[in-house]
Amino acid sequence: MRSAFAFILLLICSSAWSQKSTTSEKGFKPKEAVGFDYNSWFEMMTITDAGGNKHATKAIYNGIGIGYDYTNYQANSGWGYNAGYVQGYGVAGQTAKAGTYYQKRAPWSAFRGGARYFSRINKRIDLGLAITALFRQNKWGEDSGFSPEASPNPITGLFIDTRWRLNYKLEVLQSIGTFARDTGIVWRLGVNYTIN
Repeated sequence: MRSAFAFILLLICSSAWSQKSTTSEKGFKPKEAVGFDYNSWFEMMTITDAGGNKHATKAIYNGIGIGYDYTNYQANSGWGYNAGYVQGYGVAGQTAKAGTYYQKRAPWSAFRGGARYFSRINKRIDLGLAITALFRQNKWGEDSGFSPEASPNPITGLFIDTRWRLNYKLEVLQSIGTFARDTGIVWRLGVNYTIN
């Protein structure tokens, strides 16, 4: 799975660099934007009880992100990259013979970076693929003798990415996909404001 993500990232980057030299010739102006977004997903996490037994439980993550977005347009396609910071709260719970583990509003934060390649459906709508990496910190607490295992970093994901431009300054973005580990659907919804 990781090799597939690496291959897709390589395709996005190689296409981006091959098109960069033609941007000024075709006269399309790159866009720089700042934005905020809502993020939601669930993933499986492992907790260990006092006896050393491991249990799988579901963790639900919700958070708000802010970031920078760069987009380079061509006549019928384009590419872009982004970086940002996301912060929110998680909920996790598990009932076992050893007791019950339950945590709510457990804080988490992450630095985020990614790249995308898209087709221009029309002058206002883009549709493409994006790859994203999160470097996350969790603060799950111990409860009833249970201790959670730390999540690995980075967490990478593949997404279907769409952008709807409301006007030159504002666009709505939505990404739906999954991370390359035991997760459900990841959903991101936000707004970008053009600064150039």
